[in-house]
Amino acid sequence: MLKKLFAFFPITMNLDKKIKEALINDYAKSDKYILILSVILFAIVSTVSAVPYDTYLIGIVCGAPLLLISFISYRFFRGTVVSRAVAGIVMMSYPSIMIIQNMGMIEMHFGYFILAAALTVYKDLTAILTATLTAALGHIIFTFIQLNQVQINGYDLLYFSYGCSWEITFVHIVMFAIEVILLAYIVYSTIEQFILAQSLQLESEDSMDKINQEQKESEVIINSTIDIVKEVNKGNMASRIKGKTSNESVELLKNLLNDMLDNLESLVGKDLTKITDVLSKYSQRDFTANLDPKTSGDIGNKIIEMNQMITEILQTNQKDGMLLQSSADELTRNVSTLSNNATSQAASLEETAASIDEITSNIEQTSQKAQEMSNISNDTKSSANEGQKLASDTVKAMEDINNTVIYINESISVIDQIAFQTNILSLNAAVEAATAGEAGKGFAVVAQEVRNLASRSAEAAKEIKELVESATDKTNTGKRISSEMIEGFTSLEEKITATNKLIDDVTNAAKEQSIGMTQVSDAINQLDSFTQENASVADRANSIAKETNRIALDVVENVNKNNFDGKNS
Repeated sequence: MLKKLFAFFPITMNLDKKIKEALINDYAKSDKYILILSVILFAIVSTVSAVPYDTYLIGIVCGAPLLLISFISYRFFRGTVVSRAVAGIVMMSYPSIMIIQNMGMIEMHFGYFILAAALTVYKDLTAILTATLTAALGHIIFTFIQLNQVQINGYDLLYFSYGCSWEITFVHIVMFAIEVILLAYIVYSTIEQFILAQSLQLESEDSMDKINQEQKESEVIINSTIDIVKEVNKGNMASRIKGKTSNESVELLKNLLNDMLDNLESLVGKDLTKITDVLSKYSQRDFTANLDPKTSGDIGNKIIEMNQMITEILQTNQKDGMLLQSSADELTRNVSTLSNNATSQAASLEETAASIDEITSNIEQTSQKAQEMSNISNDTKSSANEGQKLASDTVKAMEDINNTVIYINESISVIDQIAFQTNILSLNAAVEAATAGEAGKGFAVVAQEVRNLASRSAEAAKEIKELVESATDKTNTGKRISSEMIEGFTSLEEKITATNKLIDDVTNAAKEQSIGMTQVSDAINQLDSFTQENASVADRANSIAKETNRIALDVVENVNKNNFDGKNS
């Protein structure tokens, strides 16, 4: 109840400072309105209201002080409770003047009700309360004067033109009180609406201030985001979106973008351009370019590991190729020497055989030939064993080469896997960029470039793999030929064993007859055996040496197409 009572005097309530300021400004405007109304009323009492009974003097004398009080109140007490109290007194005084001027004309009493209603311009009950008090006192005083027939300079002061009594005065006061109650309700409603409107306005202003502040903060973040996107387009992953806003959505977006940049930096490092440049050089077979493992991220470190692995493979291939080439050259020279020696020995044997044919008898020739066949058979068996051993060594060497090629294939498979994983990562990044919408377009381009580089790496690995597979096929061909040689030597050994058995029979029969020629025959057979062995081994070894030399040249040539650390060491 007390709270509602204070609501009639809002300036005394616990209101926001801005609402009170608005109330004071409204009171000041209402004071101005009442001042204007006072001027109009003074003009009425000085002219129009004085016409019927020629009471201009009363109007001017009584109205001038009221007008002066209105000016003083507006000048010195504008917007205060004093000005509102003065307004109530002044507004109720003008009807009293009009009633006296018109000899108590009952119609003039309506001025109280009209001017009381005019006081509702104030969002405060002070003016109406003072007006009520003034009107009540006026009725009582002027009723008393009229009942006692008081005159001024012979002029009767009439407040009621007929039927003046305390009962009528009481009725007027009650009627006026009823109007005051109605006006009080109107003022109360006006105060509530005013306070509500001001509160809503303040909330709106606060909301607008908050929105403007959020907009400014969001603009800072958006501008920072634009700058970061430009930096990311340049490959710079080290920058982050700055700024802070009370807008939760924008703040969440900023944090998500910064987290995404953190993840990207952990994957591709601080500068994606460096990785791009290095991969571009790798695609051009230049493996000397290096990355800093501290600033290259997970992908950069994998690229570093890939580079180290490729460099080791190339160094090993170059070393093995050069060693194989050197061995092949030396083998070719030795085989050439062996072939020349075999040719010379063959010529000497022909001359010796001719001499033996002239000095040997039929028996000696038979014995010698039998012994010669036995020696040739034994030597051939020995040569077959030696050839089989050489073929086995060749197979082992081919297997070593094949194992090295397999290791190269495994390394290339690792490169293919790395390229595939890089391609998957770039696809995932493209999906994330598509999910990010407009903000992710620039990153989608970067993801596409990473995918292109991964594809180039895979194509380069494929080319190396094709070269290595070609070398593998040729090595397998050499291995197959060597295996066929081993099988041939095994078959030859079996046939030589059978031949030796026959020769032993012949030799035993002719042994006693060919004792004198045994040593000569043995020497000739030995020379012929060496000659045949050298010729056979030389032919086959020469073919193997040429094939090995060609493979070595291919390996070295393919390795030399690449630029890598330790290439010329």
